[in-house]
Amino acid sequence: GIVGIIMPRTVYPERVDFSSLAARYDFFRAHVFDTKKGCSIDFSSEEAVRALTKALLKDDFGLDWDISEAFLCPPVPQRANYIHWVADVLAACAGQDDIRQCGPIRGVDVGVGANCIFPLLGHAIYGWSFVGTDINKAALEVAQETVDRNGLGHRISLRWVEDPLSCLLGVLQEEERFDFCMSNPPFFEREDQTHLNPKTICTGNPLELVCEGGEKQFLQRMVDDSFVLRDRVRVYTTMIGRKVTLQSLLKLLHQRRVPFVTKTEFLQGRITRWGLAWSFMDVSTVAFPKLLAWSKQLPVSGPPRGCKRARSPEQLQQPQQPQHPQHPQQPQQPQQPQESDKEEGSNKIPRLDSN
Repeated sequence: GIVGIIMPRTVYPERVDFSSLAARYDFFRAHVFDTKKGCSIDFSSEEAVRALTKALLKDDFGLDWDISEAFLCPPVPQRANYIHWVADVLAACAGQDDIRQCGPIRGVDVGVGANCIFPLLGHAIYGWSFVGTDINKAALEVAQETVDRNGLGHRISLRWVEDPLSCLLGVLQEEERFDFCMSNPPFFEREDQTHLNPKTICTGNPLELVCEGGEKQFLQRMVDDSFVLRDRVRVYTTMIGRKVTLQSLLKLLHQRRVPFVTKTEFLQGRITRWGLAWSFMDVSTVAFPKLLAWSKQLPVSGPPRGCKRARSPEQLQQPQQPQHPQHPQQPQQPQQPQESDKEEGSNKIPRLDSN
């Protein structure tokens, strides 16, 4: 099956062909130059990166997209891979090999932003419908213009959130239910942190980049909201920018005995991101082996380091083996580190020349 194997379904398994893209789009051609390894662009240039995003969305998804430099410009390959992973998790939870076998899908994008990238890609790739929420009225106006320009008003609706500390509570209407939610929360706690890395550009405005407590506290609030809403959202997901945040959330979800948790790692371009998903559904164990990421299996519902692993229902039904002290156990071989515990950048996956 194709569940969990993201690479065969992405349109970006290899490097972007900048030369071919420049030949089709004049607005992008001005930013392309020759190098020893072929054509490239200046990724420290906001204008060049914005032109690349606009060209990719038009060329690969037929989307008419363009926003000003006042707003965050998303890397398309990384965002598309997040969409594919959400599709894998949803299909696995439903016991299917393909999310398209599961009927209409409706999701919530928490913090949709002016770029509206997740609803646009989710609809273009899978035909999903979305509710996008944001605290920034100006960003929602720009996003609405993009939705209208692409004729997607019947599939993507946008909602303003008055409370800046609200994630899902107060956003979902009474008795409203969704198949999933997704989020790429503000990364920073303070505005002066946004330009500390000289090797990367950081486009966007403070409302898109900064929130109280940074991504860790934002996502802790999202976990709290999920315990109130529970199965009104089938699967809760988020993209995470810091590995320490991922580890903290895994520990929190394990301590609070969430029945279904899985994670992945997005390795494309120059930036590593992580994906985290959890659910309160009674998920069949047949779904677990299907949750693969980048062709490798990751722990599902497993605790982080330092926590004891709970026994599965099948293990609890098995009788305990009697102990035989007269036969001492053989010394155990040193345990090799698992793939999921390696530091970022360890997977040998073709990377794109994009952020």
